[in-house]
Amino acid sequence: MSDEFVKFHLKIGTCELSFEGSKSNLDEPLEKLFGRLADLIGRNARQESPDLGNASISGTVLGSKSRSLMMSSTTCAQRLAVDSGSDLILAVSAKLMLMDGKDSFDRKDLLREMKSASIYYKKSYATNLSRYLQSLIKTGQINSLSNDKYALAAEKLEELQRVIQSPTESKEPLTQDREENVSENTEN
Repeated sequence: MSDEFVKFHLKIGTCELSFEGSKSNLDEPLEKLFGRLADLIGRNARQESPDLGNASISGTVLGSKSRSLMMSSTTCAQRLAVDSGSDLILAVSAKLMLMDGKDSFDRKDLLREMKSASIYYKKSYATNLSRYLQSLIKTGQINSLSNDKYALAAEKLEELQRVIQSPTESKEPLTQDREENVSENTEN
C-alpha cells in the first residue's frame, strides 16, 4: 500500500504552520491540532478576545501517482505546449495553484514564474502582461479576485490539470484568443 503525500498550510493571523510529507505522519497530530483550534475559536466566539484576523487553510492530498506532479514552471509549459505569452501565463498559473498549493497569485508571482521558465519566456511577455491578463479575464480563463489578485477559473484549472497529468494527451491551444490583437516585440 502506498502512502499519500500531503502538502498542508494553515494560517491564522500572524501564525503559520506548514507541513509536507507522508499522510501517515500527519493524521494524529492534525486531529489534535484541529481539536485545539476549534476549542480556541469557540472560546473566542463566546468571549471578546483578540481577533484571529483572516484565517485560511489550504492543502492538497496527492496520491502516490500524483506525486510526480511536483514539477517546475518549465515542465508545466512543456506539457501544455506553450507557444505564446497567454499560454505561459496559464501554465505558470496552473503550477502556482496545483503544485504550489496557492489559492490565488499576483502579478509578481506570475512574472517570477514566467521568467523561471526561461526556455519559453520572452522579454516582450513582461511588457504585454497586462494585455494578456485582460484577454484571459475577458475569455473567462482567469478570474480577477481584486486589484492585483488572480486565480484560474475552475473549469480551466481542471482542464490544465488533466493535460499536465497526462503528458501524452493531444495538445490543443491553451488560449481561446490567440493574441492576434496583442502586438509583441520580437525581443528575446
